[in-house]
Amino acid sequence: MRILYAEDERDLNDLVTRRLVAEGYGVDSCLDGQQAWDYLQAADYDAAILDIMMPHLDGLSVLKKLRAAGKTTPVLLLTARDAIADRVGKVRLFIEHPEGKETFQPYWPEAADELRRYFAGELHVFSVPLDLCGTPFQLRCWEAMRGIPYGQTITYAQEGLMAGTRGFQAVGQANRKNPVPILVPCHRVVSLSGPGGYFGDRLDRKKQLLEFEGCALPADWDWEPRKRQNREKTEPQSN
Repeated sequence: MRILYAEDERDLNDLVTRRLVAEGYGVDSCLDGQQAWDYLQAADYDAAILDIMMPHLDGLSVLKKLRAAGKTTPVLLLTARDAIADRVGKVRLFIEHPEGKETFQPYWPEAADELRRYFAGELHVFSVPLDLCGTPFQLRCWEAMRGIPYGQTITYAQEGLMAGTRGFQAVGQANRKNPVPILVPCHRVVSLSGPGGYFGDRLDRKKQLLEFEGCALPADWDWEPRKRQNREKTEPQSN
């Protein structure tokens, strides 16, 4: 079975590729959506695994091009945003079938229940066990975020120290790859001078979550992505 795997995080790409090869799959891997589209045009694959958040061409755009070209390759879209943050109360895996039908297969029913209780205001600490796949550094960052109390925030610098680094940009990149937002509360990590980032500048969602938890937010914070791009220069903008 021949698989195309597209993921822009190099360490994670290498890790997953090695695991797939160890399981006996033939794997071509690439680091951005344009490369994925070039591969898909040049060869026939039994399946494609695409990260939605990729440079040059996102995973959904690659899928649309693939279907427009008449190719029915099964595609698995990996996403942190649609998994939880965009679909409140559910932890889901998005699969687009060759027939063009879209289905959402729920998993971790305990997590779905805890998320429902969270948004009902009944739960402040998640207890569902998580077995996350990532690089050692990403796992340290995600574990650090799990320790941030409900209704409180920390800075990227503080998270970096908890994860054993002073590299703010590396922390931001690790947060951006968080596969289970809310359960791993990356919305509670902010910049020194503003809100930071949130999955492709979905700052409206970050603000909603922080206000829902009762966080005291500075009145002078700018929540408009384009207006604040040059204002928060000391710490990363994407998580």
